Amino acid sequence: MNAPPDDDNCALRLRRLTRRIPEGRNGHCLRLLGALIVVAHLAACGTVPSVPDATAAIPRSSDAVGELDAYRVSATDTAAYDGFLRRWEADMARSGKDGVVALGLSGGGSVGAFGAGVITGWTEAGRPDFNLVTGVSTGAMMAPFAFAGPGWDEALRRAFLDPDIASLTVPGVGIIARPSIYSGIPLSRLVARHATPELLTAIAARHHAGGRLLIATTNIDSLDTVVWNMGSIAVAAQNPAASDAAIRLFRSVIVASASVPGYFPPVALSTGDQQELHVDGAVNAPLILLPEAVATRTISGRLRPLRLYVVVNGQVEPRERRVRGGTMAVIGSSLTSMGRATLRAHLQIISLFARRHDASFRYAYVPRMMDVTPLEFRLPQMQQLFDFGRDAARSGRAFVESDL
Repeated sequence: MNAPPDDDNCALRLRRLTRRIPEGRNGHCLRLLGALIVVAHLAACGTVPSVPDATAAIPRSSDAVGELDAYRVSATDTAAYDGFLRRWEADMARSGKDGVVALGLSGGGSVGAFGAGVITGWTEAGRPDFNLVTGVSTGAMMAPFAFAGPGWDEALRRAFLDPDIASLTVPGVGIIARPSIYSGIPLSRLVARHATPELLTAIAARHHAGGRLLIATTNIDSLDTVVWNMGSIAVAAQNPAASDAAIRLFRSVIVASASVPGYFPPVALSTGDQQELHVDGAVNAPLILLPEAVATRTISGRLRPLRLYVVVNGQVEPRERRVRGGTMAVIGSSLTSMGRATLRAHLQIISLFARRHDASFRYAYVPRMMDVTPLEFRLPQMQQLFDFGRDAARSGRAFVESDL
């Protein structure tokens, strides 16, 4: 294991490396650039802690919650997914349910307020009864509320318009001692505040009735997409002997799925004597309505798809805007283009899957005319996005039929 960082030593190196830069206007610019380079260099001083935050602590396998593999599957493991589907179909049969109505919630940072608004307005317009809800990143934060049912809409609104949400992106000096720009503590506290035991009880009831709530993280040790059966964890939380450990696990999976690498620290998940580092599920996939193990297959029986919906917490279309600036502007625009192209490809896969099963597919997204910044957690912007999404869903304008 790496030795703990010597904060004083790191700070001394920072001062020494920037001291030689001249004063004046040109010197000020050079100092700013130099500081950015030095901060990147000193990131080596930071290490990944065993458990980043107390509220994100994961129980080891000796705890009552049991082995983590009981609650998850690799998105590429066909055999494991077959077992998951068999168990789900058996639960559907016991509940008398037939056919899947699914909702996928994408990543998007603060633009998740749009999705929260869509879900709320959709309830007013008459939203379907979903028996599958999936989420990654910011979508992972709203998926539990959407799965629990319309009675949790107000809790969803409070979570995405929480006054403390601005604290997510306050950098502080700890950047020298951690592997991220921002601390993960505010995010962990926010999730702990809103992912309550009462919410898990509602999720457990939906799970028993044949529903499934799935959230994805990215294991950066194995480079694998890990799909977590959150309803199963919620069921474990109803056992007094396992409750505390299961609630910690439930919250930690959400935190991990929402932890954009570089911006927030990875979450360390422990299994026995081994430790895994998990980050934003959107690193590998912008949404997981169809994990890789099932995307090209034909699903029949009680699990045949009937209606598929996706809420994109962001923009889909190419933009027409001249890139102005230097290196960072070019990198930023390129990454935005890559992200949107990947998202369109996933929507295309879902569209083809729906056609193959004679199912309907509709999706909602933020129009390109709106100016959105995913990592700016400012309440006025998020309130505007929430209101826009709610009004669009309430009036029936939020979703479009797939023409991909």
